[in-house]
Amino acid sequence: MIDALLLIILFKAGGIPLVNYTIYVPQNTTIINVTLPVTPIPDTIEAINDSTGSLIPVSLYPGNVLSVFAFGGGYVSIVYYGNYTFNAESLLYSFNVESKENITIVFPPFIIPYKLPINIIYPPRVVNGSILIVVLQPGNYTIQYAYVPRSLLTATNTSTVSTSTTSTATTTTATATSSTTVSTTSTTVSSSTVTATVSSTPVTSTSTTTSQVTVTSSPSTTVTTVSSQSISQSSVTAISKSNVTPLYLVIAVILIVVVSVVVFLSRRRALEAFEQHNLDEVDRLIISTLRQYGGSLYQSQLQQLTNIPKTTLWRHVMKLKDMGIVRVDKVNGLNKVTLISG
Repeated sequence: MIDALLLIILFKAGGIPLVNYTIYVPQNTTIINVTLPVTPIPDTIEAINDSTGSLIPVSLYPGNVLSVFAFGGGYVSIVYYGNYTFNAESLLYSFNVESKENITIVFPPFIIPYKLPINIIYPPRVVNGSILIVVLQPGNYTIQYAYVPRSLLTATNTSTVSTSTTSTATTTTATATSSTTVSTTSTTVSSSTVTATVSSTPVTSTSTTTSQVTVTSSPSTTVTTVSSQSISQSSVTAISKSNVTPLYLVIAVILIVVVSVVVFLSRRRALEAFEQHNLDEVDRLIISTLRQYGGSLYQSQLQQLTNIPKTTLWRHVMKLKDMGIVRVDKVNGLNKVTLISG
């Protein structure tokens, strides 16, 4: 008899589902049959002994039955790519999953779920700002989703930045034109002495303001009086804009700060809940060790501190990376693992 401990479905480039099925095989077991939860692509199946990191021989039979030659028992992780179908009319991918255990599905930003089943155990969580995690009750489901190529996502972001830059340039041009007009007007009246007297009452949006501009010309004593309502209204509009703009900026800054705090707290709570319910002992050991040493370690350091076999450590690190819990960077030719849980 086997105990199925964890079923996680991730996604790789191209929309291919990646299944990670962890089971416990009793000690002194030589061979055991396992029914895989998702129809596999046969050539991609790997069974790994979590204690030693070594590969275990397997044979696939009809009905998704996998014979595992355990030779001693222990924790075994079965990793493979799942078979899926693509509907050219709806542009949707789909695959079937059947399990007697909870089913955890991790949707990265380039995978958009479509009509998720209603049998969700926990409310959907968002990790790292863009990764959706859904946990389904045991059962038989058809999972449908759309795949958006990462290059298209990158192109969309670039287009947004370009649009913003164009708007800024347009505003700058408009400002420059306005300045030129004012300069020209100033040159026209430079040969005269201008005395402006403005009489106004407290201004509301419907009030009328009168302006008198007395222009005295040097060669003669002719006095011209001009009454203009449009000049006053223009001045009021300019004053109003200059006073309102800083208020908008303050409100925008406050909103950005509030949203950032909310996203940070939600992301942290979601990650803690996900770790509590879905990660196995090896995953928790990796996370706790990273936290203990400041959140970042080289993979070789992590292996020495945890005594986890290299193959097993790398597989679990990549699983945590796909979940958005850690980041792996190349530093001087070495893999550096960084916790990004916040």
